[in-house]
Amino acid sequence: MRASNIAVFRASVGVMVTDQVESMPKHSTWVTFSNVLTDYCVQGMVINGSNTVSLSSGSFQSHEKSLYVEGAGGTIRVAASRFKSNGDHAVHINASSVVTIVGSGIKRVFPSIKSVPSLKIESLSESAHCNAENGCQSQTILINGCDMESSDDTVVDCAGKLIADNRGGAIMCANDTAMISGNFLRAGRNDSLSIDDVVHQWGHSK
Repeated sequence: MRASNIAVFRASVGVMVTDQVESMPKHSTWVTFSNVLTDYCVQGMVINGSNTVSLSSGSFQSHEKSLYVEGAGGTIRVAASRFKSNGDHAVHINASSVVTIVGSGIKRVFPSIKSVPSLKIESLSESAHCNAENGCQSQTILINGCDMESSDDTVVDCAGKLIADNRGGAIMCANDTAMISGNFLRAGRNDSLSIDDVVHQWGHSK
């Protein structure tokens, strides 16, 4: 499948990719997305199962997750995209899959909701995804060259390893199944303008 120039507004899930459609045989999806935009959705893009997905030039603004990857056996590659969320992780990877995100923006700046980093990576053991149909699946995650912002002190939660800045080079986490390198991380961000900023912006005297 190929899908481009898509805009979805005010949906529960903007875009869903799944290998299991109700009442249909299980079947992996191969799809390439470009220039996809979702806004005012609960979740932006959900990728579930053993799918092969490429995404470029996406822009997602969501109430909860903007990108949620779950299931096992998938290959997901993302480039030059933007994920922004309010009430939940902007990107949440809960999958025994190959996931690569490069050159993208990951942002969750909403100070009224606490303890929710921008990026969440789960640690999944191989044994949890062993079955007769697929054998054993493992996860390989690479996050590289992204800018990430959070209103919390933590920007990334990688299986309990809390990361707040970009110092120290490459970071391995989630039982050495995830590598986070070459990113620019900013914690404690706040998008809202102060009263002084508003007054100054409009040129009024105090």
